[in-house]
Parts: sequence; structure tokens; C-alpha cells
Amino acid sequence: MSTREIAETLRSAASSPFSEEALQAVIRLAMRTGDWTAGSITSLTPTGSMRIVAHIDDRAIACDRIEVGRGPAYDAVHDGSVQFSGDLREDGRWGTWPTSAFAMGIVSTLSVRLYTADTLGALNLYSGQEQGAERDVFDCLEVFGAHASMVLAHFTADQQLQKAIHVGNLVGQAQGILIQRYQLTADSALALLRAVSEQNNDDIVELAMNLIATGELN
Repeated sequence: MSTREIAETLRSAASSPFSEEALQAVIRLAMRTGDWTAGSITSLTPTGSMRIVAHIDDRAIACDRIEVGRGPAYDAVHDGSVQFSGDLREDGRWGTWPTSAFAMGIVSTLSVRLYTADTLGALNLYSGQEQGAERDVFDCLEVFGAHASMVLAHFTADQQLQKAIHVGNLVGQAQGILIQRYQLTADSALALLRAVSEQNNDDIVELAMNLIATGELN
């Protein structure tokens, strides 16, 4: 795999209008650093759990889903170091995760932390065979990880923007109902929503959704 080939693949991934496809392109490229047969990118959520945002091969999804609070991706995210196991049968880390992964045909794994200013998640690779890993492979994967970090940061920011737009639309619709019903100004309608939300200890978005669906402000 030449430097030019890597650059062209990364450039193509960066130009993709779809974040998931861009992340999958990075996974495919990372898989070529060894005999990797599956891969994924998992995103770190505000609650500390890991969410799968892109994958190659369903075995990657299966391995990621059984990694609940303990595993290579979690260690990569929290320790900041590359987590590699060339043979899970001989690895005593991660509790029962290696045994469960091996039962699904996975023998070796590698996880790299994805980050910008903050930790974003992990790039995870899986293989059904024993793997060796040289220092230059780790260095190469960190390059892929840097690119995946930028794409994932954009993906996360875009999701947050879409969520904010959706919330704004819901609150705006609820305001419109109150404006029409009680002849209020936009500011007064929003103040009423907030007051009822605080009084009932309800989320203002859920309150707005209920008003839109039922016409009831409670």
C-alpha cells in the first residue's frame, strides 16, 4: 500500500457527502494493514457508552455490542493507547470479552483511540486469525485514526445540529399553537411553555410534542 494510494483513498473519503460512507472507507483502508476481516468505528456517548457509527462485516457489530464497560475499545478510549491482541486465546485482559469474541470466530483485535481536542471514540479491527503487529503498522493506523477522527467529529457535529434543528422546529410549532389559541406574542408563548415545563417538571421538548399531538398543554 503506497503513500499515494493512502492519500488518494483518504482524499476520496473526505469528499464523500455521507459521513458513514467516509468512515467505512477509512475502516477498509485500515483493514489492509493486516489480515483484518472486520472493522468498526465506535463513538463515545455523553454517558460513557460506545455507539457503533460505521462497520465492515457484522462480526464487528457483534464484538462491539458485547463490549459493555470492558474491552479493547474502552481501554483505547480511556487509556489513549493502541490496544492490540494477536491471540485472544492467550489474553487475560477484558474479562469474558475475549472468550465471547473468540466464540464468534474472532482471534485477534486492535483498537485505536479517535480524538481531536476531546476523545471521540475508537477505530476497531478484528480478524479470525492470529496477527502480528509491527511499530510501523501502529503508526500507519494512527494516521488513519487521525483522519477518522476528523470525519467522526464532523459526523457528531452534524447530528447535534440536526437534533437542535428538530428541537427548534418542535418548540416553534408549539409556540404557534399557543400564539393562535391565546393571542400571545412569540416570546410570551415560549415563556408559557417554560413555565408549564418547570411547574410540571417536564422536558420542554416532550411538552411541545404532547401539545402538537394532543392539543393539551399539561
